[in-house]
Amino acid sequence: MMKNSSMCLRPNNTSSSVGNSPIFQPHLTSPLLTYHLRFNIGRANSLLQLSTITPAFEDDTDLTAIYYNARGAALFAFRAHLQELVNEYRPMIIIMTETKLGIGEAHQLASALQYNQVMSAAATRYYGGIWLFSDLRNFSLEPILQGDNQITVNLLKV
Repeated sequence: MMKNSSMCLRPNNTSSSVGNSPIFQPHLTSPLLTYHLRFNIGRANSLLQLSTITPAFEDDTDLTAIYYNARGAALFAFRAHLQELVNEYRPMIIIMTETKLGIGEAHQLASALQYNQVMSAAATRYYGGIWLFSDLRNFSLEPILQGDNQITVNLLKV
């Protein structure tokens, strides 16, 4: 169950965590980026000190999401596996890192998966890249901060 409605995703080149935030590190010996994925639950304005943050949801809310380190979203094996996961779990939100591709490819994949909303932090020289997809059944993503290395969004009930 989820009460607050904000998340932040950004790459981090360190191996320490921020507060209680988990670090997703795909390979401990790899030079690939690591990512902080933070969901702050239960308190309004707990993620950021911004006036644009959404207040906590009034009712308990279920959220299903997939986080996937694509290591190249153009790969057929990645797309086939992601399609299997979507068919099995029907996540409301899909978060992909290390896509190595731009927004055009993100929209193509989202359309193939039947996700209507796409947000992207572009890859730099085929390195990095973040995509967020929402199927808009329960949640919409509202950007708060977006840059080359991070996306921070409000989750809004539809």
